[in-house]
Amino acid sequence: MIDFAHGYAYYGGRYSNSPGIILKVRLSDFTKVAELRLNSDETQLNSAAIAPAAGYAYFGTYTVPGYIVRVRLSDMTRIAALTLPTGESYLTSAVTDLTHGYAYFSTNASPSSIVKIDLGINTAYNSYLPLIAR
Repeated sequence: MIDFAHGYAYYGGRYSNSPGIILKVRLSDFTKVAELRLNSDETQLNSAAIAPAAGYAYFGTYTVPGYIVRVRLSDMTRIAALTLPTGESYLTSAVTDLTHGYAYFSTNASPSSIVKIDLGINTAYNSYLPLIAR
């Protein structure tokens, strides 16, 4: 994911046997600026969404259960993680609606679904609303 306004790119590692790793890379010279290792069960970072003006990114895991991890970009700090309920796992893609303060993550579960989370830009971060894809 790229934050053009601040000049950085963020990459989530997709490893199954170790904690997920997020790299912060300066775009001007492609130098690694920072690295963040997540918790041991937060692996396979397969999706991500960014709220650059708020200074946060959200990384989804391709795991059971699914996790969405909130990271403060300025100092690459893991702020919180949302553990998704049964059936909302294997997160594959994400997009933000910054106007309304939400992110949407799709799942590769059966049946697949779209998970809507409150980014905490305007309200508390810890809410979610699963929307079943039809």
